[in-house]
This record gives sequence, C-alpha cells and structure tokens, in this order.
Amino acid sequence: MPHARGSFLDLNKAAAWANIGNFLLAVYLLYSQHARSEPTGMTSITSPMWIFLAGLLLAGGLHFAAARVQTHSISRNQEISNSLNEEAEGQEKGRIFVGDDITPQYLASLYKGQTEMQAQRLVDIYVGKWMKIRGPISNVMTPTGDIVAVHLKRDAFNEIAVALKFSKPWHERLALLRQGNIITAVGKIDYTEAGFVMLEDCELVDQPNSPIQSN
Repeated sequence: MPHARGSFLDLNKAAAWANIGNFLLAVYLLYSQHARSEPTGMTSITSPMWIFLAGLLLAGGLHFAAARVQTHSISRNQEISNSLNEEAEGQEKGRIFVGDDITPQYLASLYKGQTEMQAQRLVDIYVGKWMKIRGPISNVMTPTGDIVAVHLKRDAFNEIAVALKFSKPWHERLALLRQGNIITAVGKIDYTEAGFVMLEDCELVDQPNSPIQSN
C-alpha cells in the first residue's frame, strides 16, 4: 500500500507539471499565430484576447502552486510512511521499544536511594522491552556457546557498564570490530542493576563508525 500511494502522488505531481508545460506551450502558440496574422506593425490584442491570456496566466499560476504543494505533501507523506513502516515492522516482530529518554544511565539511576527489591519493581516495566543504543566498543568477548558479548566504553554512559549479547549469525561481523569503533544496535533489556545494564538478542542497525583520531 505505501508503494501504491507513493506512485499515485508521483503521477499527480507529474500531471501538475505537465499542465504548466501545456500552459506555456499554449501561450507560445497563441502569440505565434497572432503575430503571423499581422506581420506588419504592432500586433494588436483585442479585449477577448486579453481575457483569454489572463485566464491562462491564472491557470498557470494555480497549477504551479499546486505542484509546489504536492511536492511538499509528497515529502511529508513519505516521512510519515517511513515512520509507519518502521513501527509496523517492530510490531510484526513483537517488539515494544522504550522511549529515547530511557537510557542505560536512566535505568541505573533507578537504583539510587532504593533497596534492590524496591528498584527492581521500578525497572521491571522495562525488562523485556527493546532499546536502541549507540556507543564506542570497549571489548568484544570470545563466544560463550552461541553468544558473543560486546562491552561498550563506560565513559560514554557516565561510568555505567553496558553489555550487548549477540547470537551466532552476528559472530562474523562482530569479529571485525575493534576497540573504539562506534556501533548502533537494538536489543532487548535483559538485566539491570546499579551501574550495569545488559541487552540480549541484539542486532547491529548500521555500519560501525571508526573512532575520531586525535593528532
């Protein structure tokens, strides 16, 4: 459906620009024909002709405005469509993502001033939900069974330790990562405690970036 909607909008846009082209062509042909009919002296334009030309100008302006509105509408609709597609994809996989404000630092902060039992009640609503995370690699551990753990640098998360657990299909890509590479991943919140957050079933969502080298 999103593809069909996009095609329909593209056709509307093309039609609007085609109408503008038709208007310009009509003006040119009309002027050429009128000039040929009076080859000598100044070309006189009658009142009906002025009315006709004014109508063409108005129609052309309206078509141009419509094309601009449609261009903006298409861009906005594409953004909405992309957002809905991402949300639908997550729902199809049964994933519920926490908000961008739910970070490892936030989860760890829930333990401050609380007993472990009290804090666990606060974090339980997030356990099993999905989180998107980005940070520099501290270490890629050797596999334990089918699981590879990736540790992110603590100083990127206010000294909170963050571990990401990846399954076997990711091993080859993870083997190419180096310390300092910046990765973006999604994972399911598995375990938290004061100063530590672990995500499981993690997936890389873009190509790792090399760290910025200082001179």
